[in-house]
Amino acid sequence: IGDERFAVGKIVLLWQAWDPAVHEAAANKVPMARFIAFVAHRYFPKSRREELVKIFMGTENETIRTQHLVATYRYQPQAHLALHRLELTPLPGRKYWNPVFVEEIKPEEIHEKPVNY
Repeated sequence: IGDERFAVGKIVLLWQAWDPAVHEAAANKVPMARFIAFVAHRYFPKSRREELVKIFMGTENETIRTQHLVATYRYQPQAHLALHRLELTPLPGRKYWNPVFVEEIKPEEIHEKPVNY
């Protein structure tokens, strides 16, 4: 799979989306949308990026498999907030995956690109 120095075993993203009545600044979803777009751009094949962004911003539990990893999304509504959890793990039977196959993007570039890929 490539150089083990760049191997990834697991990535977990958590977003607590607060009710705007409780925390007014929480109504701004743009920073999280940009971050999940960055993750999609960095770890997902181009043909599947928009799918990952859409499920993370949604409210349905879903699982996506790619050639290299499994993305498991869980949505948990709670009092005054909603918890969005995305876990990226290697395919079953593998300990890691190597994201080198996906094109590079620098975090500062995400602000120059549209949120949806």
